[in-house]
Amino acid sequence: MKIKELKELLKKYPDDLAVVIDGHEGGYDDLFRERIFPIKIVRDVNCEDDAPKNPNTKKETVLLLSNSNRCY
Repeated sequence: MKIKELKELLKKYPDDLAVVIDGHEGGYDDLFRERIFPIKIVRDVNCEDDAPKNPNTKKETVLLLSNSNRCY
């Protein structure tokens, strides 16, 4: 999903609706500004796989909405 698509989707909801993300142990957590940040990734690669070893593999910048510090 691109930022433009997300903005369009969010227009359907009231401005005061809470935004949550998957939490620990099946619960939900509030989404805080401090947990939204750009990172460089290789898509569709499990972080435990250490990404492709090919030095020509291009990473792209994405916006991550997260509830943890795993893998980055």
